[in-house]
Amino acid sequence: MRGQTASNQRVQVTARKLAEPDPRRCPRHMKLNFTSPCDQKAGVLASLLKRSYANLVESDPEHWGPEMPKWEEFDREVLANPETIGNCVFLSWSGNQLVGLGSYDPRQRPAIGIVGHNCVLPEFRGQGLGRQQIQEVLRRFRAIRIRKAKVTTNAHPFFRPAQRMYISCGFRETGRRPWEGDPSQDMIEYDMELDNNTPEPIGTNAPQPQR
Repeated sequence: MRGQTASNQRVQVTARKLAEPDPRRCPRHMKLNFTSPCDQKAGVLASLLKRSYANLVESDPEHWGPEMPKWEEFDREVLANPETIGNCVFLSWSGNQLVGLGSYDPRQRPAIGIVGHNCVLPEFRGQGLGRQQIQEVLRRFRAIRIRKAKVTTNAHPFFRPAQRMYISCGFRETGRRPWEGDPSQDMIEYDMELDNNTPEPIGTNAPQPQR
């Protein structure tokens, strides 16, 4: 009986462990730090974008392959202009791991701020990190008194998680238009009025991790 009781206890403990979420994979345990990309080597931003969208490019190289030179040009422009476009891009870190990037365009302030790239590497998806990046962009918009945030994403099934995320962050769909890269695919436009109730960022602007 003692042996059977001990065995049952071990089974119960094992079951509880299996049922408990792994804190390393739980969104509330992964807080992002945001740093400037301008002291990184050339190619870091382009590499993040290519890795983030690799499956999409592979599935439709005709229409998405031409986006890769644009990502390379974006990388060059950021590093060449640290005080302008470079100041509107951030790298996202979990500890010492680089997990994604965010960017934005505030040139129409104070009326409008445009959300730009918001990518997370595939191995880190499903943990709310893209949402943290959007919240950081919104925090920066509020800091410079921008009144409305706008964002656009593609209607391709690849972007369905992004579409759901924007809605959950408080954006509302305002229209659709054909994508210039393939008129059979729509671009979905969203906007959100910014006020004091806009969520604060989950992450922090910490010093860059030592490499």
